[in-house]
Amino acid sequence: MGITLVRLLVSLTIFSLVPSALAQERTVNYEREIDPIFQQKCVSCHGPDRQENGLRMDTGEKTLLGGYNGPVVLPGMAAESSLMHFVLGIEEGEFSRMPMKAPPLETAEIELIRQWIDQGAVIEVPQKGSLNSEKLGDENAVVPSNATGHWAFDP
Repeated sequence: MGITLVRLLVSLTIFSLVPSALAQERTVNYEREIDPIFQQKCVSCHGPDRQENGLRMDTGEKTLLGGYNGPVVLPGMAAESSLMHFVLGIEEGEFSRMPMKAPPLETAEIELIRQWIDQGAVIEVPQKGSLNSEKLGDENAVVPSNATGHWAFDP
């Protein structure tokens, strides 16, 4: 009976590690997986209308720029990135856990962000004319043809 229990525990331990190893091999997609988390949990305080600590997170590029205290994401170094410290609640000071006045991020969301940062914090460049190219202020964004000559589109 004791040996069977040991085998069961060893098997469960091994199988619990397999999904974690497989997840690390998969590339995390910013637009599909990370941006929705940021839009839902971060942009109300770090978006176009409000930038707490000078940080905007409504686009990947702006997230990578950081805020008043510098970058919050250090590509390839999640453990050193202050964004991870804030979502984990291990940053020192008054604002130790983000989001501040909302429930903490789910463990799976934190893990996705960690993987994305460790994989280099890659931001996919939107294709010309995509919805996100306009969101990002991309110079390749499509301008309506009836807008030519309008004062807002003249340099």
